Amino acid sequence: MMRFSVYSQIQIEIVQNLSVELVQNLDQAIQDDQIDGQTFQFIYGRFWLWVLGAYEVTRTMSEYKNCFSGCLNTAVLTFKRSVSILRIPFAKQQFQGKENRPINGEASVWRFDLVKKDLSFKVGDKVVWMRALIEEFECLVRSIKPEDVLLGLRASKTLCSAADINIPKLEAKDDLG
Repeated sequence: MMRFSVYSQIQIEIVQNLSVELVQNLDQAIQDDQIDGQTFQFIYGRFWLWVLGAYEVTRTMSEYKNCFSGCLNTAVLTFKRSVSILRIPFAKQQFQGKENRPINGEASVWRFDLVKKDLSFKVGDKVVWMRALIEEFECLVRSIKPEDVLLGLRASKTLCSAADINIPKLEAKDDLG
């Protein structure tokens, strides 16, 4: 990913660090069929950030399709669809789509799995489990091979023709009078 963008690489690493932190805290917070409330709040807040970060990384990648292999583009779009289920309710507190109506409890945890130590969210008829979404992102990142990155972000932007670039003409001004 470094070839594409150092910023994207840093952002991926931050999301991955949040992934590790979330899984560790899930394991610690859920003990003996109980959930520690303070750690639960920490997990919820970090997962909110994780969803926004993971979505933005994949959104950026999906906007620069020509920089990546077809196989990676497919994997990115698949994950982006998965994470976008939560992204709109988390970011805008509204439903995805044209209605833009406010959410009710969709940004709230829907179910706890005390055996698997996991949380889920329900948006419409779709249920998203935290661990599964984190693992899907991790699989996506692990799948990226150097040959999947075809161009850097800046090289991609320079591929447009001169006619596509709108540069305003500068007029000389006489500041003397």
